[in-house]
Amino acid sequence: SRAVVQDSQVAQRAGIRLGARKDINEVIELGIDTTIFNPGVPKGEFKKKYNLPEASKIIFSPRTLRPLCNISEIIDTINLTVKKYPDVYYVFCSSTKNKQYENRISEEHLGDHVIFLGYVDNEKEMPYIYRDSEIVISIPNSDSSPRSVYEAMACGSNVIVSDLPWIGDKFKDGKELFIISLHDKIQLQSTIESILSGKKRIDENTEYRRIRQILDYRIARKQLKRIYFDVIKGKRK
Repeated sequence: SRAVVQDSQVAQRAGIRLGARKDINEVIELGIDTTIFNPGVPKGEFKKKYNLPEASKIIFSPRTLRPLCNISEIIDTINLTVKKYPDVYYVFCSSTKNKQYENRISEEHLGDHVIFLGYVDNEKEMPYIYRDSEIVISIPNSDSSPRSVYEAMACGSNVIVSDLPWIGDKFKDGKELFIISLHDKIQLQSTIESILSGKKRIDENTEYRRIRQILDYRIARKQLKRIYFDVIKGKRK
């Protein structure tokens, strides 16, 4: 190969371990379309569709229902959160089902506060869910370049993530994300409650500007174009 491109430093390190060359190896994150995901998306559309009260607060998990994403840890927070904030609804979306999670919700009588959406169209529906979500949670055991996190940030949600290598230096100052330790259930619960109480929150315009600055897909397109023409012109051998 004359050039190797991957979407994160996590993927880059894995590729090098498998034998990829280091000298022509670049990270170009695919990015998102900030004309679709942004604070200008109208609020209230998702709540109207599912007949949720206008004043209700949504906690959204956009990740798959596989064990990797620690959905059970999110479910662990429901009972205590709802007791303190009865107007909260937890929303999960995944093209795959998980009967274990669904049975648990039923057995613990949490169904009135939980919505399982199944598959959601990323461009036509997802922006409205992000926009109506007070909190978006993404706490998997591992990750590479999570577009769902970037999309939620661009829409102005308060996003909680597990402290993983993909974060790098992009968001370490804590101005755009709530970063918690992996598997720290106490920290997850306290962060949720701090956001719902209004003690903590992220400025939506700060989030959007940062995403647009470094993760708009047009930036990736320009970088890929540069590498392509370097190869064509023989600058990469």
